[in-house]
Amino acid sequence: MVTDLFHNYPTDGYVNGIRSNYPFGEVANASWSSSNGSKIGNCSYSGYSDIVFEPIDEYKGDFARTYFYMMTRYMDQVASWNSDMLAGDDLAPWAREMLVEWDSSDPVSLKETDRNNSVYLIQNNRNPFIDHPEFTDLIWGTANGILDADLSDIKFWYSGRMVHLERETGESSNVMIYNILGQPLISFYINSKSFDEQLDLQSGIYIMVLESNNEWRSLKLLISE
Repeated sequence: MVTDLFHNYPTDGYVNGIRSNYPFGEVANASWSSSNGSKIGNCSYSGYSDIVFEPIDEYKGDFARTYFYMMTRYMDQVASWNSDMLAGDDLAPWAREMLVEWDSSDPVSLKETDRNNSVYLIQNNRNPFIDHPEFTDLIWGTANGILDADLSDIKFWYSGRMVHLERETGESSNVMIYNILGQPLISFYINSKSFDEQLDLQSGIYIMVLESNNEWRSLKLLISE
């Protein structure tokens, strides 16, 4: 984990030393500022008031997507980490809300995409929150598994080593199921109201994407055992 390139950024040594182990946050009245605008001071973001480090806007989305990557890549270790940005095995509510906002206000840049591609050549894995920015809202945001349309007409669940899909209409659709790394696990074509497919899924988060009539809809599936 400590050598994971997605977890490591080149920094100015002096600024990084002053940052110390303070969590990320937003600062209204800075007690210290770097020459390019990074700040240290009491957090002004609702829900936390201790000292934080606020990076420049250009990197807020980068760091947010790094946090989302670390929370999923090392999800079995999160509970042992010590940070005010965490609560048990998940992000603290204030940190989750802030990072989702940072992700939205500073979208994926060419710089980030190039870095993602370069890290892949070394580690043979990618940050899925760079490749699929929609995953952020599906997991930590307010979309509740819905991207572009209402999914009240669709039921998607997993039981008995089987993926089950039921819907009110039998329109022709393409369906893809991804794991949290953005890797496709299964794809199928459906033109009926129900579908069952055997798929041995491990504990984790999965995304079903359904496409019909040029409309894309997504739903999150959480398997805990």
